[in-house]
Amino acid sequence: MVIPFHQCIARPKEGDRNYPLPSHLETVARGLKVEDTLSGRISFLAGLLHDIGKARTEWQVYLQEKMRGERKKKVPHSKYGAVLFAFYASRLLEIKKREGEGREAEKLFMMRWVRDIMDHHGELKDIEKDAPWLGGVVRAQEFGSMDLSGIHDWLTSFYPEFGSFSLTVPAILQWMSQSRRSWEQGYLSLKRLEIKRAEAAKYCLRHQTAAFIQADRFDAAQVEEIKLTGEMIQNGLKNLDNYLEGLNHSGAGISSLRRELQERALSSYGKQVGSSVFLLDLPTGMGKTMTSLKIALTEAGRKGRERLVYVAPYLSILSQTAGDIQKATGLEVQEHHSLMWNRFPSSEKNKEEQGRGDPQEEEMDEKAVLLLEAWQSPIIATTFHQLFRGFFPQRAQQTMRLFGLKNTVLIIDEPQVIGDQVWLLFLKMLEEIGETMDCTILIVTATMPPLKILSSPPLSLIAAPVSYPDRYVVRMKENPMSADQLVFEVEQELTSSQQVGIILNTIRDSADVYRKMDDRLGDRGMREKVALIHLNGAMTPLHKAVQIGRVKERVGRGRGESPTPTVVISTQMIEAGVDISFRTLYRALSIYPSLVQAAGRVNRHREAERGKMVIFSYVREDGTDTRRFVYRDSILREITDQLLLPEVELAEREFVQKVGDYNEQLYARQKLEAALDQMIEAAKGRWSEISGILPFEEERMRISVFVPWGKDFIHADPSKMSEELRKLQDQIRRGLQRYGISDPEELYEYYTDFDRFGRLEGIEQKRFMGLLQQFIVPVQAKAALSIVANWDDSHEIKRISSLKQYTDENGLALLIGHEEGGELW
Repeated sequence: MVIPFHQCIARPKEGDRNYPLPSHLETVARGLKVEDTLSGRISFLAGLLHDIGKARTEWQVYLQEKMRGERKKKVPHSKYGAVLFAFYASRLLEIKKREGEGREAEKLFMMRWVRDIMDHHGELKDIEKDAPWLGGVVRAQEFGSMDLSGIHDWLTSFYPEFGSFSLTVPAILQWMSQSRRSWEQGYLSLKRLEIKRAEAAKYCLRHQTAAFIQADRFDAAQVEEIKLTGEMIQNGLKNLDNYLEGLNHSGAGISSLRRELQERALSSYGKQVGSSVFLLDLPTGMGKTMTSLKIALTEAGRKGRERLVYVAPYLSILSQTAGDIQKATGLEVQEHHSLMWNRFPSSEKNKEEQGRGDPQEEEMDEKAVLLLEAWQSPIIATTFHQLFRGFFPQRAQQTMRLFGLKNTVLIIDEPQVIGDQVWLLFLKMLEEIGETMDCTILIVTATMPPLKILSSPPLSLIAAPVSYPDRYVVRMKENPMSADQLVFEVEQELTSSQQVGIILNTIRDSADVYRKMDDRLGDRGMREKVALIHLNGAMTPLHKAVQIGRVKERVGRGRGESPTPTVVISTQMIEAGVDISFRTLYRALSIYPSLVQAAGRVNRHREAERGKMVIFSYVREDGTDTRRFVYRDSILREITDQLLLPEVELAEREFVQKVGDYNEQLYARQKLEAALDQMIEAAKGRWSEISGILPFEEERMRISVFVPWGKDFIHADPSKMSEELRKLQDQIRRGLQRYGISDPEELYEYYTDFDRFGRLEGIEQKRFMGLLQQFIVPVQAKAALSIVANWDDSHEIKRISSLKQYTDENGLALLIGHEEGGELW
């Protein structure tokens, strides 16, 4: 049985709404918005044929069964679209070549489109020597269940030149047998292309793929773009001005300087109408984020930008900054990160259909997911990991983030955390995105890495050196310190400074120092008199957020002296983006940019005349220096050591200025430009060279362990919490209620119950998994063996044997922190 093409549908019927396949294909083709050139006509053809495999009878039957609620294995369709596109595109190129228009470049362009169509529902793969339909993947006879004549007549209405031949199974069979050599010749031509390092990013930016995937997904889900309006921008600027005025009159010691620097940056920006890449290089604590936000909104109004995209280095600080941006502007801020699947407001339609009248009820649907992944909100707040997945995508869906960057203001906050080996790849892609996607880019940092690779340097909005009173001094200890020595010195420091922070390089180190500090304070009868707080990567995301909230209540903005002495022991998670301020900070020796970031947590708002940071080499009891566990590049460590002279005291400005020396030496000693050769290979079709590149070095394989911590927090009196923690508590409560759960313990039971979890639709499963992620700690396999209850079962996420193994003070740090190399940040 062959179903007439004009009767084929693209997706299940929704109410009275039908989704004819021909309409979907034409909508996607027109959504590509191509020019009337040969390349444009090839792209339009790709849009028309990308889902043509859905016209197969087998796929139409599968769709009907799905509409009736009958379970059946999915039926592929992309490979058939790739074959028919290549069939017609090659004919089009032959016709144009006879007319003197066809070139080798268009053939290579066609090959890239074939790969995109093959991959548009999955992983983005390399262009190989053999055509992707060879090797038994597709047989010509399989096209016999399609209305080939109906498809051909429909295509001829767009391409009259196709009227000179017919679409039949024998014609497809003959073409497939002849295409092997043609494809191989194209592949060899692709390999012989001479691409310079400076231009490789132009070929690697997947904006064509992004436009295609966006047009396909948005039409399938009937989603419309969401953009900033002029009214939104004006209201946002008005709210922001009021917010900044309140901050500048908050009594903080450097409020007048912040105001002056804001005005200087805005004045510099206002004089540079033609620029599109800006650098806001200010010391930490000088209001970089809010100043960048003011510039971004002004730029959006000036150039009609459609959205703002703010990118932060770490998930641990993103939600805080997103909340600050929303509070400051009054505009909707959509967060996008791995824990966001349970934060979607319900549409009124969904509430009505589900019989729910509670306006606070949350719902996640297909449109919400697409809006999230395509960055469709007035303001997007996301992490470097999510941005890199758009720059160097592994899967087709991830490319939609590129479309979300079109005509935006992109704020890159603290980019110095990006690994040195991928830094130049990131910069070249960032530069290409600025040009191709028409973005304004604002780079915000106190410690700017080298920018020499850029064709044009960004315009500094703070051109002249910033003159300000030094907020702290830095001193490097000559001799290493053990946990006992560090604890002794911190105890002495508490007599003169009530707010002391300690940042260690590994979980194990932080656990050792916490235990020693706890014991010493207890022995001295001081435990009840000192607030001792531990922060580390062996805590669940929910627990980290609660601990950071506790820290901010004691050493947050403008708090001055704490009611009781406070000692915070942490890993690197508080180095960037967390608005806390210690009088004294002890930082285990790391690398120079990390030290500067840590110093930004000292006397941040100049609450006192001057704070201090003490840098020291930390050694364990066995003499092990753990710095190399985290900062593995010996060159980075050597350069840092050359810049720090033991027992020499550096004032803030002198300390920060040495970052420039660090970057110069780094660029001279490491052959960083060699990384661009990966981009050249990707440009020639070997996408796997850069696919999935991430901003930081990946850690060793870890096991996800479910820990049902948080019952006391969830049921605590919200009136006794900060606004930030009340919001978090409410989110978790409603997430649990959605699944009829009152206690975190029941979450894992739901996850392992196939009758319940298995019935959830794919999108609803994502939402559930986002909630579950709030209760997960990644643990190295060796340590997981001793703490999980179900090591041998098939579930990817394991469960902790007993909640007694996890403490309110330390999470799992006292257990897993003692595995060798347990350096989870």
